[in-house]
Amino acid sequence: MTRRRFHRQSKANTEPQGMSMAGNFAGAGGTRIFWQAWLPPAVRETAEERKSRPLILLAHGLGEHSGRYGNVVNQLLYRGYPVFALDHRGHGRSEGKRGHITSFSEYLEDLKTLQSLAMEKTGKSRVVIIGHSLGGLIALAYALENQGTLAGVVASGPALKFKVQVPWIKAFLGKALSRIMPALTMDNGLDPAFLSHDPKVVQDYIKDPLVHKKVSARWFTEVNARMEWALAQANQLALPVLLIHGADDQLTDPRATEAFAQKVSSTRKKLIIYPGFYHESFNELEKEKALRDLENWLKEI
Repeated sequence: MTRRRFHRQSKANTEPQGMSMAGNFAGAGGTRIFWQAWLPPAVRETAEERKSRPLILLAHGLGEHSGRYGNVVNQLLYRGYPVFALDHRGHGRSEGKRGHITSFSEYLEDLKTLQSLAMEKTGKSRVVIIGHSLGGLIALAYALENQGTLAGVVASGPALKFKVQVPWIKAFLGKALSRIMPALTMDNGLDPAFLSHDPKVVQDYIKDPLVHKKVSARWFTEVNARMEWALAQANQLALPVLLIHGADDQLTDPRATEAFAQKVSSTRKKLIIYPGFYHESFNELEKEKALRDLENWLKEI
């Protein structure tokens, strides 16, 4: 089922503007996945520009949901890019035990279904994926496995390595429980204070009823395995790629993003490290820098 609605323009840049639609689809294993999309208002463009401008898919981070990306959506909408996003299984308005997966490939299968749905609804064939944090890892893994279907990939603060070292006992228990009690959940240990220097962003995150702090034992082992895999496979990535990371990110390690960038084989790769930024570059006090860099990169591909 698809629902359509129209947002009137307001001064707040965190509420996506223009016509939007939302619905659900059957994800991997039949799990109901919530999706939403925003269609750009009429813009002055030639038929060739309209045809070449890609469709954007958004993949959000751990414990959050697709509704937290108003800054990104609005930046793209008024440049003529249609934007489609999902809530990952176990997140937001999608079904599934909070913070749990059986296999990392479930995230990728769900994203593939979203891509097919978005292409059908827009008639566009060029697709760019933008992922943040966990979504950045998902976007990069998806790009590595589906390069022929994409025009480019963007990863913001990708989860290629966690900044905080997991205590050995917790890591040991996570691996053991992944085999015997895979759905057992625990606190993800994410400190909201390190999302952004903007106190409003932090408070909105804390008060958001769709945000959760759970990860399962199986999630822990699947994500760690996929991080190692992505870093090992980075040299296979030949797509245009933009990697951005806050230099002061305390949640995911910018050095791992730098290492990934060095290995990427694409001749159209760009790495930007923002001095003084925490984890959410698109929600920082100087977020306009990151949003402008994203817009400029999209014009180049």
